[in-house]
Amino acid sequence: MLRIISWIIGLPVLIAVITFAVSNRQVVDLSLWPTSIEFQLSIATTIIIAMFLGYILGAFFTWAFSGKTRRELRKEKKGHKIAEKDKEKLEKENQELTKKIEELKALYQQEEKNEFLAKISGLFSK
Repeated sequence: MLRIISWIIGLPVLIAVITFAVSNRQVVDLSLWPTSIEFQLSIATTIIIAMFLGYILGAFFTWAFSGKTRRELRKEKKGHKIAEKDKEKLEKENQELTKKIEELKALYQQEEKNEFLAKISGLFSK
């Protein structure tokens, strides 16, 4: 689904960029101010390079400033793993205790039955 959406958005953008590049083929002189570096590029190439650099810088700063959030997410994941281990340990203990309770119930019922039989046999033996 996400791939389809990216094509629906990306294809018109690509067509617009190609149309822009074909429509703006005039050459401009570019110079990097403090240096004496100069070169010639078409207006479209210049603007596309500037937009690409803006995208890269924006992605970098977004990544850089989201470091705190990524750190907190890693901490939460670690806490979640610890909680899962504790949960499994408690479930295992619960199963063991439930099994012991059932054994004790069976033992208690057997003892009650033995006491009852002893009382009955005591009544008949007199």
